[in-house]
Amino acid sequence: MSQVRERHARFYLDDCRARPGDWVWFETEWPQIQRAWLWVSAARQEDELLIAYVRAVLPFQAQRDLWHEVVVWAERALPIVRARAAQADELFMLAHLARARYELGQVRRALDLHGQCLTLALTLADPAAACAAWGGQASASLHLGEARQARDYFQQQLALARAHGLRAAEASALRGLGAAHFDLGEFGAAGPVYAESLALYEALGDQRNAGAVFGNMGNARAVLGDLATAVDLYRRALALAQETGDHSLEALTLSNLGIAHKNLGQARTAVELHEQALSLHRQTGNRQGESLACCNLGIAHKDLGDYAAALAFTQRYQQLAREIGNRRSEGSALGNLAEIYCLSGEFAAAHMHIEQSLAIARAIGNRYGETNALLHLGAALAGLGQPEAADQAYRAALTLAVEIGHRAGQAQALVRLGQACAARHADQAALDYYGQAQVVAQALGNQRLEAEIAWELGELYAGLGQTKAALTWLQKRVDYERTVGHAQAEAHAERVAALRGAAPPA
Repeated sequence: MSQVRERHARFYLDDCRARPGDWVWFETEWPQIQRAWLWVSAARQEDELLIAYVRAVLPFQAQRDLWHEVVVWAERALPIVRARAAQADELFMLAHLARARYELGQVRRALDLHGQCLTLALTLADPAAACAAWGGQASASLHLGEARQARDYFQQQLALARAHGLRAAEASALRGLGAAHFDLGEFGAAGPVYAESLALYEALGDQRNAGAVFGNMGNARAVLGDLATAVDLYRRALALAQETGDHSLEALTLSNLGIAHKNLGQARTAVELHEQALSLHRQTGNRQGESLACCNLGIAHKDLGDYAAALAFTQRYQQLAREIGNRRSEGSALGNLAEIYCLSGEFAAAHMHIEQSLAIARAIGNRYGETNALLHLGAALAGLGQPEAADQAYRAALTLAVEIGHRAGQAQALVRLGQACAARHADQAALDYYGQAQVVAQALGNQRLEAEIAWELGELYAGLGQTKAALTWLQKRVDYERTVGHAQAEAHAERVAALRGAAPPA
């Protein structure tokens, strides 16, 4: 019987070696490959076969996001290769194990494993492996919110790749540098670096990574307010992800599309896209991805006025961020919670959360996050009856948003300053701020923000006794909210009807 099982295992070992990257074949044969593994992993005196089997199958498992299996298989092989002092095999196992830990949300463990990989790669004088290890450390640092450290690692990777003519590693390092620029709020610098990375990947025929860069480029355009271009880039990324069977990229791209649709005021579509992404991340055990999807669902439900659902998803986002050890995400979650508490009238809770969020953003150099935190801080301070402190926070947010090209943040800061002026009856200043905000919102194509600004203008005109102008502006928000199915649509319609002196239309 053992000879039969060995032949079975060797048959699939030979097939794995003969079909590198053939994921359609792998998915069909995966149950048989698992059966063979059960015998290989338990058989005595078959260490050579076990090492060969793991080396042949791990790349397939990584391609199909089977990260739990990667951990089990790599950890089964590691003691054997270490006992044999087989450093090249050890490096191979550690590299896959580091990637698996990263994808499973165990980012600190991944960072340590990439450090071990770098030590081995330098010992073996393997520049390609050293580049991969630098890149792994950089990516882990980036996801932990340590963007400056990540930038240093990516620069080390880029220099080594160029010194040895490693074009794939060069493309990867450039893509990483773009991401570091993005996280540091250097959006203008991110675009050209991404474009250089994309050109290299396309020259290499690497569709999978080209798709990932399309997604990165979409993010850069979205932050700069070019949502139409962003959506086009995301759809190109999604097509490549589905074509290559990359479930992680598919889920991430669905999330990006959801964010874009949310920013275009299409919150229902956004919820549907984020739910698809969440399902994919949970299927593959990707806790980092699950965290992102929960964040996005919280934001989408908040935009629909469903604060209970928004709070539940955002609290899950914060929990996952803490468990993973991702400070950037934890800061983001705290800021999102603060915004929900402000909308619910719980300003003391909002202030507590946003102070923590702002401290994290400043500590890790996340200027985009700092802008958002300052906006939330202003709202909390205003709710607590501290208008001068709120004004100061809003002006700081506006200055920073303009400096880094965060146009949505710029529009939001202008709206908040307009609200502050209206509250102290500085009506002309309020109109000026709202007008500037409306121009930015229209340039962004953000219907939700346009509707919110229209409401502020309407209330201001109502207070000035200009009822006709007030009704025109207020109705714009009602029309928008009815179109997207917003929970507050009819409450706002009642306000318009009361001003008009008639019941809301059926």
